[in-house]
Amino acid sequence: MIRRAILLLALVGCMQPAPIERDSHELRWVANGEVAVLAATAKSGETLTLGQLEAGFPIDVCFESDSIVCRRTDEGSPIHFMTFERAGDESAYGVYGLGGYKSHMPVDYPLRGEPIAWGHRDSKQALAHLFVLDGFEASSAAEVVAEASSRWFAEGVGVFFVVPKKLAPSLQTETAAKALLIHVELAD
Repeated sequence: MIRRAILLLALVGCMQPAPIERDSHELRWVANGEVAVLAATAKSGETLTLGQLEAGFPIDVCFESDSIVCRRTDEGSPIHFMTFERAGDESAYGVYGLGGYKSHMPVDYPLRGEPIAWGHRDSKQALAHLFVLDGFEASSAAEVVAEASSRWFAEGVGVFFVVPKKLAPSLQTETAAKALLIHVELAD
């Protein structure tokens, strides 16, 4: 199994810029220039330190055999995240937050356990709502998710982190982003 981390950042009012190379990862834009994507891979069973992709980002992720373990490595305001799993026609998601006393959080795989979900929202609406919680307009958030949903909600397991801009200092000089979304995917 291969874990792939995709770093997506929400951009405000930018033209479609050219791709940026950073440490062999290509940063590219989707959703009419509003979201940037940075992709990386990691071996299964190892902890993926997201601070290696975005300097200073305080989250580690590990896909273990019975749970997805997310760990915040600093103190700070909550970082929202969502787990997603699709197998054939079945899919499920869970929504959580890391911060304060919840700095180490093993959560069930969505189809194998009892995820915490918003019963009135499907997975796409839930991810769009995580953007809204970080200050995005609802219509803009829905547009970003709709444009990339075929990639983000495909077969497999993934974790999405909605990150305040202040936790991505190196991106402050490269973009007009006000937040970013990191997608960590476990793929066969």
